[in-house]
This record gives sequence, structure tokens and C-alpha cells, in this order.
Amino acid sequence: MSQNEPWAETLTTGPSRHEGHLDNIEIAQLLYDAWQSYFTRGLGYNSDQLFADDSSARPIVRSISVRYDGEVFPGLEVAIEIRAIGRRSKGFTLEQTLRRIDDGRVLAVGTVVLVTINTQTFTPVAVPESLWSAIEELEGRAIPIDA
Repeated sequence: MSQNEPWAETLTTGPSRHEGHLDNIEIAQLLYDAWQSYFTRGLGYNSDQLFADDSSARPIVRSISVRYDGEVFPGLEVAIEIRAIGRRSKGFTLEQTLRRIDDGRVLAVGTVVLVTINTQTFTPVAVPESLWSAIEELEGRAIPIDA
């Protein structure tokens, strides 16, 4: 993967709970599921043992935001692109872009901020180096720690 190509997952949207387009929560769920896939399919981690070098470290969500730019209908073929856009010593930010496959139009943009905690003390800890190495390899670029 080159530096210009984010990791992406393609899918056909499922049915809505309502008639017509998917609602905001259903779109947010698509984005949530995609960043989970970034870890499991993209990086090859499983939910039971994320980091071999520190099994007590676990990323947790600090915040999620979504901007809605267009309607998403059931049965629509979409791509959800994910890219790490920020890195701190104890956390990082992923940006997600939901696009139509047929014309590339952006339908939603999401941001998830993750903080790594020690699962025994529930205090923030440094992001394991194995994660940074895996993300940089997947994305084909170095991701420096933000000042």
C-alpha cells in the first residue's frame, strides 16, 4: 500500500431499520465496525490478545465524531477508508471516509480518538511499539508522535 492509499474495506450496505436511507446511528455503526476491522483484518490483531509485547495494554475510545455529507441507502456499494492521522505517546486518531464506489462521492467522515490504558490499573500507558510498527507497515509511511 502506498502512502497515498488508506486501508479500505468495501461492503454493500444492509437494510435500514426505517424505510428509506440508513439513519445516523446505522452510518456510525458502519464506521465503528470498519475501524474494528482495521485492527483485526488490516493489522491482524484479535480482540483477545491485541499486543504481544504488552498484554495489559488496550486501546479504548476517548471520542468519536461523524460528519454526514450524503444519504446512504440499503444495498449501496461503499468503501470505508481508514488512515491514522495523529499520534501521541499514549493515544492516536483514526480518520474514516465513507465513499460511494460508483462515483467516489464522500457520504460521511468519522474520527475516532483512542487512548491506550493498562487494563489492570485503568491508567493511560504508552502505545505499544508493536502497534506503531504494524500501522506504519500497513499504511506504508512513518507516523511521528505529534508535539
